[in-house]
Amino acid sequence: MLAYSEDLPNVKRDGFVNTEELERAIDNDLDAVDQAIIEYTFEQSSPYYRVFFDPESNVWKVVFNYFDNYKDKQVVYMNEKGKTLLIVYIE
Repeated sequence: MLAYSEDLPNVKRDGFVNTEELERAIDNDLDAVDQAIIEYTFEQSSPYYRVFFDPESNVWKVVFNYFDNYKDKQVVYMNEKGKTLLIVYIE
């Protein structure tokens, strides 16, 4: 389980769109992006993304950022069935 010991303004812990688990586990990067992009809040409609999976914790990490701005990022963490666990905004 992901947890922080302090309240950070750039970390969203609730109010997600993906609050229900999918019937089957996500088993590839493209399906992870399709699920995570539902949480995407940047104005740009075509983000660049990178996908990671931690098999020990069964957590997907999808990092979105603009093509023309690699500094601002939105990181979506989901369980293996697509339920959002945490979102981190990096500026």
